[in-house]
Amino acid sequence: MKSDERSTKRGGKVRRLIVAASIAAILPLLAVEETWIGGSSSLWSGKANWLDGSAPLAGGATDLTLRFAPANPNPFQANNDLGNPFVVNRLVLANDSTGELTIGNMSGDSVELGGANAG
Repeated sequence: MKSDERSTKRGGKVRRLIVAASIAAILPLLAVEETWIGGSSSLWSGKANWLDGSAPLAGGATDLTLRFAPANPNPFQANNDLGNPFVVNRLVLANDSTGELTIGNMSGDSVELGGANAG
């Protein structure tokens, strides 16, 4: 094999590696994160319970991260009433309160871990 051919093949591999690394770096930026702060009720459908003032879409999404970070020090419960199943990619429990954090489901609803990291 000539050195020009080796150089061309090596350049193609390097370009593919750069493209793959770029895509891997961008994907987390495209993921959706909703942060629960609680306060208005225990239901996930309560808009005031979420940092941005809007509840996640019913049924969830495979790129969705739910972060539970209550704004008060009291124990709290957060109940899924948005679907069966409600699909998330990640659940983050960031409980800085002194009380306990309870994640529950309303009758007939469930939470399912799905998405790129499911296995």
